[in-house]
Amino acid sequence: MVKSNSTRKPKTKSKRKQHLTIMLLLGVFAMIIYYSLPLPKGLERNPDGTYSPSPERLSKKENEKQQLDNCEVYKLTAIEDGNYICWNCPTGTIYLKTGMVWRYGYTCNDKRYRKVQLERWGVSYTPFFWGNSTECRKVEKDFIYGYPGLPEYIEVVNLNEIYLLRPPGNKEDD
Repeated sequence: MVKSNSTRKPKTKSKRKQHLTIMLLLGVFAMIIYYSLPLPKGLERNPDGTYSPSPERLSKKENEKQQLDNCEVYKLTAIEDGNYICWNCPTGTIYLKTGMVWRYGYTCNDKRYRKVQLERWGVSYTPFFWGNSTECRKVEKDFIYGYPGLPEYIEVVNLNEIYLLRPPGNKEDD
């Protein structure tokens, strides 16, 4: 019996070494996979193992923040008498005369609409207030909610026999 006990102990140590070796190899393999995974564009791994945005991504952030300070409120007005899309009319269209407001909006992107799009809608783009995004959003809200108070509103109502809460090109109050 003593003999069998002594033969078992080396096998146990051998198995422990095998398990330890396997665990170490798995750990090394996991580290290789971890460090070889591709990072998404815009993310960098720092020497200390932490992560941070790339200089390009930080630059993009600063540009976007700066854009928020350079916004404008605009109106889209009818360029000729005729029927225009009306998002809040039962018929889906409304008759507007030249110069009547079709939509109010704000943008911090100077390329909000392409010329082709404006031509297709039959409207002209006229910015009328400039400021940061908060200021412009407030002014835009004043004009959208204040639409029924505009002098031309009565004419829109009389021409179309319909009351609108907002300009015909504004789907919602946003």
